[in-house]
Amino acid sequence: MSLRKSDVLKGSAEVEVAGGMESQGVTALQTIGYKEIMRMVAELPPGFRTVFNMYVVEGYSHKDIADILGISENTSRSQLQRARVLLQAKIKKMNDER
Repeated sequence: MSLRKSDVLKGSAEVEVAGGMESQGVTALQTIGYKEIMRMVAELPPGFRTVFNMYVVEGYSHKDIADILGISENTSRSQLQRARVLLQAKIKKMNDER
């Protein structure tokens, strides 16, 4: 994996915490580990995972992603948003189970 950003964990900051997931000032992301987050990302459908990794982890712009994958910029944005929603749901479910 080649990283374009200096912080490989930038992705954890990009995954927005779903509403109502904070308790006593601790977010759900702070209660799970890097490996758990990466497992959740690996479980995303291929298109969502590819766009998520390229945008969040590798730091590509939507224009670059569109050019590389042969999709429109709007498709890139849409797939990133859908990936975020799925990840938020997975994080919320994990948080609720704890």
